[in-house]
Order: sequence, then C-alpha cells, then structure tokens
Amino acid sequence: MRRRAWLLTWLLASGCAAWTGCAGSPEAGGTTATAAAEAVVDHTERPVPVRTRPLESAAYVDRFEVTGTVAPWREYVLGAEFGGLVREVAFDRGDRVTDGQVLARVGDDLARARLDQANADLMASEANFVKVSKLAEREAVPKQDLVAATARRDRDRAVVVEAEARLARATIRSPVHGSVVERYVDPGEIAAPGAAVARVQKTGRLKLEAAVPDTEIAWLEVGGSLTATFDAWPGRSFEGTIRFVAPSADPVTRTFTVEAELPDRGAALRPGMIA
Repeated sequence: MRRRAWLLTWLLASGCAAWTGCAGSPEAGGTTATAAAEAVVDHTERPVPVRTRPLESAAYVDRFEVTGTVAPWREYVLGAEFGGLVREVAFDRGDRVTDGQVLARVGDDLARARLDQANADLMASEANFVKVSKLAEREAVPKQDLVAATARRDRDRAVVVEAEARLARATIRSPVHGSVVERYVDPGEIAAPGAAVARVQKTGRLKLEAAVPDTEIAWLEVGGSLTATFDAWPGRSFEGTIRFVAPSADPVTRTFTVEAELPDRGAALRPGMIA
C-alpha cells in the first residue's frame, strides 16, 4: 500500500514539472506569439483604389429582330366593269403610267351608241314636255298628261347620266402614278364583265410588312420608328415609320401584322425584297 502511494505521488510530481517547464519556456512563448501576429497580418485586407462618377439619366433602347417583306404602298387591279370588245390597249408590263392615263378601252363603242340613243330620247321627251306644259297652262290637256310628260323627261335624263357613266367606265385609266405589273388583255379579245385588265402599283412609297409575336407587340405603336436592313444592300440601313399595328392576332400564326412606311430611294427597294 505504501509503495503504491509513493509511485502515484512520483508520477504526479513528474507531470507537474513537465507542464511547468513547457508553459514557462520563453522560446516557446515567443514562437507562439510570432505565429499569431503573422496570422493577423496575412488576413488584413488591403485597400483597393476606386473611381466614382455622378449618376446620369440616359435613354434605353431595346431592340428585337423580325423578318419582313417589302410591298407596294398601294396596288390596284383594274377591270372592265361592263365587259365587251377590247378595242385598245395602250400599255405593257413594266410601263410607267401617270394618274388618269388611258390604259385600255373595252366596249366603249356600244357604250357610245347607247349614249347617243339616250340623248335622242331626251331631246324628244324635253320637246314633248314643253308642248304639254303650254297646253296645261291653257287647261287644254288634263293634268295627268303634264305629269306623264314630266316623268318621261326625268327618266330620259337619268338614262343619259347612266349612259355617260358606262362610256366613262369603258375607258380604263390609271388611278395613280405608278408602274404596270401585269397585263391581262390584248386587243380584239372579248372581256367578260368585271374581267381584270391590268395591275398597277403605286410608286414613290413602299411599306414593310412583318409578323410580330405577342411577346413583342406591346412595344410597338403607330408613329414609332424602325430600322430595316437588306442582304441586297449590305452596310446600308433604311429608316421607316410604323403606320399600322394589327389590333388582333392572326388566328393561324398567332402573330400580329405590322406595316411600316419606307422611303423609295431611287428604286433601291422593290416589292418582294426580304428585310
């Protein structure tokens, strides 16, 4: 029992001496403090130089791209309203035409004959009206005769107006300054009523037609601007103005039709070109 107690005392004394020696060593303490200081220095953030500038407001332009097709600003299919013999064709495809220029005459010979007959009938009815009016003033004829003469005169006047209109419409004229794209008749043919004679496109103005998806249509409005580029004119751009935005989507494609006016710069752009 005593031997065991002495051994336990010796072990405790040896452990305390070793712990005291480690804690009290100046060399060990210095090494620990230096390592701690170096760790602090290594983790210190160095200042970064920066430059500042005042905030300024600027316009933000959002862009998106769609494919469009150049089309004529206006296109007219001219026809023979009453039909008849094609007596004259004064144009060909590709010709430049002016507003009011005569392009063809269809059935104008019969229209002129009807007008002459209508004028003759009107002359007779007017003469009869004058005679009956004088007799009616003297109460030499019943009032019904005056009424009938008046009605006949008015009817013949209306017939003359109709005949003049038919004659005028038998002469096909260009409604605009433009170019003839198609010619559908030749002299000597018999054209059916309503048959097409020519197709004319207005020159000087063009339009760009594009199908815009619903995700972008909200950004477009009439009067807005757009920029068009063409593979046929690399390096050039054409500024346009939006003239039409469809109020509803196409039921098949689910896109909105947008039309923009484009300048016709010396025939650089032509209908059918892809933008």
